[in-house]
Amino acid sequence: MPYNVKTIPTLPSEIQHCILQYLSLRQRWQVAGVCKSWRLMVFSLESNRFIVPDMLPYKYFIRRGVVKQLFLRHGGEDEANLKSAIHFIQKQELYAITRAYINTRWFTAEDFIKLANVCGQALTEITLVGLDQEDLTTVWPDIILKSCPNLTKLHFKGSLLDPGWVTGLTGFQHQALTDLLCQLDDIDFNPRAFLQTVPKLRRLCLCVENLTSTDSQVFPELIRTYCPDLKTFVLRQRPGYEIDSMDISINNENEEGDANDDRFPAVAGEKILISSNNNNNDHDNDTTKTPETISSTLIVSKQQQPQKPTKGLQHIVFHDNEFHSDVSSNILIPLILEASNNHQLVSLDLAGSGSVNDDVLARLSEVTLPSVQYLALKGTSPWDVANVDGLRSIFDYHRPSGASLPNLTHIAFRHLDAVVDMVLDDMASSCPHLQHVLFDNCQGITTTGMIQFLTRLARHLRTITIEQSGFALTPRVLHVIATTLVYLEQLTIEAFQYDFLALADVEKFLDARRRQLVEQNKKNHKMEKLYIHFVFDSSLDYPSKHDVDRFLQKLDSSAKEWQYSIAMPDEEIQLVRDCRGDEVDQKITHVEYRRNERAKRIHSKSCKE
Repeated sequence: MPYNVKTIPTLPSEIQHCILQYLSLRQRWQVAGVCKSWRLMVFSLESNRFIVPDMLPYKYFIRRGVVKQLFLRHGGEDEANLKSAIHFIQKQELYAITRAYINTRWFTAEDFIKLANVCGQALTEITLVGLDQEDLTTVWPDIILKSCPNLTKLHFKGSLLDPGWVTGLTGFQHQALTDLLCQLDDIDFNPRAFLQTVPKLRRLCLCVENLTSTDSQVFPELIRTYCPDLKTFVLRQRPGYEIDSMDISINNENEEGDANDDRFPAVAGEKILISSNNNNNDHDNDTTKTPETISSTLIVSKQQQPQKPTKGLQHIVFHDNEFHSDVSSNILIPLILEASNNHQLVSLDLAGSGSVNDDVLARLSEVTLPSVQYLALKGTSPWDVANVDGLRSIFDYHRPSGASLPNLTHIAFRHLDAVVDMVLDDMASSCPHLQHVLFDNCQGITTTGMIQFLTRLARHLRTITIEQSGFALTPRVLHVIATTLVYLEQLTIEAFQYDFLALADVEKFLDARRRQLVEQNKKNHKMEKLYIHFVFDSSLDYPSKHDVDRFLQKLDSSAKEWQYSIAMPDEEIQLVRDCRGDEVDQKITHVEYRRNERAKRIHSKSCKE
């Protein structure tokens, strides 16, 4: 096989490590600038196993005030390298480090104190995960907060088996911390000690196995008493459930939201990104990165957002998977009732049997929340909401006080068969400002019901997402979207080939929309974003390369940004390659497509010359 330098990043990590051993640190940095795959190879765990010893010859050229970030991630056999890294930071006196990401089971309280003695005054963000949960010498929250007076963001993942950390925080208050994410594996967790310590807290995320029954009843009162400035509250109570990272941006005047989940478009304003994963594998992602699986994305426009009150919650994310749990009645309902009195809640995201059920919906329908603009409901099974009337009651506009949520602009329904045509009809009547809708695994919607819903809100809808929702996504629905929703900016569809929709039907949708724009003298008007995903069970269903190329060409002429992706069993993909000789692109974006087309034009031009 001829030598190809592009194959180096695809080699096994052991071979990559051997190759990189021949390069100096400076040469590795140069190699990392070649492309993304090379950068990942150079900065992978194995290749940087001895990064600290490699830096020693250059220690005299490293200015102490230049180093701003620290990334420590080691495997089970790298205790010695961790100690050398801490020693290197001490000897170099890297006092200007503001952000630290530490993911290693060997990190102890003694190591953190050594680190804090060097840069504790400068540290503003700390992510501490992967700790040895059975080691009583590990780092506890009291040490972190007392050693870093200017800390504003803390992500702590571990266990609080030693009750000594509560004593360490007694009488202490941290005046700078605004963002706290605690991912705890304890059977019972009492949040009182944390809340008493952080009076300036604005964003709180708790992922716990269980809240103690006593403090779950007084939790709303704890928030009002100890954290009066709290604006965002996230609670995940699921056994074995993990949050890999959370990025909650501060709503600065010049900050632009940029959500990774494009099903709800990013707009200027406060952003809440919570990425989740049910497995226990550690990820390489920094806290500033977000994995592909986004469980919850809340985005609130500053232009639409009402004037902010001085006190009270504005964003609630509540995921409780225990159906008979008392947490929803003790925490969620009181928080919603309080929000109904001061009209300040902007976004409400509920998921799981404990928080999306008939009882909670009935209580929600009893109050009026005119300030809420974002509502997300996700069930864990189709039977979480057994009563369709319970869901309809939220959008009942015949009540003397009006609908519960009259000013909604964003609605997301996931895994709820109770979303039926009558619910859509009530939504269209009670939510005249609705602009962004998402239906994921909502099998109760019919084609007629979806068409009527889209037609009634045609002039307002800007974003539509329909994924695996049966008759809610058919050729007739696509035709209505193409001919009626001329102001649509973003469309995301996911379907099974030849279930209710075929790739040829999407191509007809693109043609119909193109004709509609030509008739309205908007020939050059393109949709902002268009995402198409198809699931193929068999290679026999997969279209030919000629059909795919034609489809991609029309897709590129219809949207400024787009993505076409497929899912098909590996053995069926191999059959397409072997039998047809066609290459299967499982994912292609507008960037790759336009780059390839540009390369083809250049090559064709050079051949003619």
